[in-house]
Amino acid sequence: IDGDRDGEFTSVSGITIHQNNGSVDLSSLTPGSYYVAYELGACQVPRLDTIVVVERDNPDFTIPNDTLCSNLYTTTPNPVTPMGNWSSLTLTVDPVSGVITSPPFAGEHFLTYTTSGKCNDSMSKKLRIIAAPPTPDFILSPDSAFCAGSDLKLSIFGSIDFRFFHEGSPVP
Repeated sequence: IDGDRDGEFTSVSGITIHQNNGSVDLSSLTPGSYYVAYELGACQVPRLDTIVVVERDNPDFTIPNDTLCSNLYTTTPNPVTPMGNWSSLTLTVDPVSGVITSPPFAGEHFLTYTTSGKCNDSMSKKLRIIAAPPTPDFILSPDSAFCAGSDLKLSIFGSIDFRFFHEGSPVP
C-alpha cells in the first residue's frame, strides 16, 4: 500500500497496519474482508479500500501406492484441491493427471503438485520405484490342456528364486 507524503493509514476492521508505510502482516489474518483508510489531514476525506484475504490452497494429495515396480508403475494421485499441475524432476508425468507416462528408473523420486488458485501452493511426496525382477519363463508340459487326475510338471528356466502359489498360498 502506497500513500502520499505525511498521510496516515488506519484500519477500520481490526487488522494491524503500520500507520506510516501501510504494511500489513497477512499471516495473522483469517480469510475475509478488511477495511483500511488513508488520511492526509484533518480537512481531507479519507480514502477507504478493502483488503480481501482468501484461504491458501491446500496442495496435499494422496498416492494410492507410493512403492511401485519399474515395470508396473501405474498410479493415479488424488489431490485435495483439484485443477493444479503435476511435475517431477526425475519422472515423466502427465501435468494434468499426475500419471507416470514412461517407465521410471529404480530409486526414490518426488512427485510435486502445485495448486492453481489465487493463493497457490505446492507439495512434494516421495515415490519409491523398485527394480522389477526378471520375468521367469516356464513351460507347461506336455501341453496346455490337462485331464483331471493327471500329473502336471512345471519347469522354470533361468537363475532366479521362485515359488509356486495356488489361490494365493505357497505350494510346498
